[in-house]
Amino acid sequence: MWNLGPLTLRSRVILAPMAGVSDRPTRTLFRRLVGMELSWTEMISSEGLVRDDPKTHTYLDIVGEEPPVIVQIFGRDPAHMAEAARIVVAAGAEGVDVNMGCPVPKVFKSGCGVALMRDPGRAAAIIEAMVEAAGPAVPVTAKFRAGVTEDTINCVEFARRLDAAGAAGVSLHPRTRSQMFTHRCDWSLIAEVRREVGCAVIGSGDVTEPADAVRMREQTGCDAVMIARAAQGDPWLLAACEAALEGRPPPPEPGLRGRCEALLAHGELAVSMLGERRAVREMRKHTGWYLRGQPGARQARSRLASLDTLADLRDLVAEVLAAAA
Repeated sequence: MWNLGPLTLRSRVILAPMAGVSDRPTRTLFRRLVGMELSWTEMISSEGLVRDDPKTHTYLDIVGEEPPVIVQIFGRDPAHMAEAARIVVAAGAEGVDVNMGCPVPKVFKSGCGVALMRDPGRAAAIIEAMVEAAGPAVPVTAKFRAGVTEDTINCVEFARRLDAAGAAGVSLHPRTRSQMFTHRCDWSLIAEVRREVGCAVIGSGDVTEPADAVRMREQTGCDAVMIARAAQGDPWLLAACEAALEGRPPPPEPGLRGRCEALLAHGELAVSMLGERRAVREMRKHTGWYLRGQPGARQARSRLASLDTLADLRDLVAEVLAAAA
């Protein structure tokens, strides 16, 4: 067991918030398949929430979702971030996370995401304002990188500032903005942050198999491990990492049929929540991920752009299974 502010959690494996990936159908299916304990939404614009933008509010689709759910928001204005925190808590969020690590140009140029690492004072002011707005029962956390460039790595001091401002936890992806998703992560930075702060510390980056999760915990002392790209189309990885951390035998592999059944369940769930047109467009990328490395994956990828209906997805899965048989 470990604590994220007032939340007491059993699982030490977390599906990372990923823009365009961590929507409600994905979160729901992962919970159903592998018993994922904690859901973390994709990032939502604080400005859109404050302006009551209808499209932004579609991302805040958590009403009735199994708790606990942590909603991730991004922005740079402390007052607006505090108001956004009030909005997501009123919607039912059990936690609020601030994205201070997104490296994409559009977010960076607006002074949000990892750009906040160039202004630790502003970042701390955001956390302080949000902690007051969210109230003592709702933890406020932040996810960030090692720094903006290799010459300006400041994640340890940055974590200290956020901890002092009242953050209940920090998640560190120890690559810089300039490294994007290349180079190996420097896990020693996670260990250093763990030594320097009193709040919970979540490690992220380069966890692609259960042994990686065990090594990260052993080498850094982090409270939990966050998995991003490696879990796309592979919810079973979360369960395998959980088992490894607890010293249990790994769960059985799903095999091609199990993956296809999960893919179809995901598609049906997405259609029920998003409508068929939007859901099937989203399922194109998920289909590629579920079938990655499986027999028939190459032929399936060549057809992804033509998937328009749930029937198309079912036909594709049937063809993959028939070819494998």
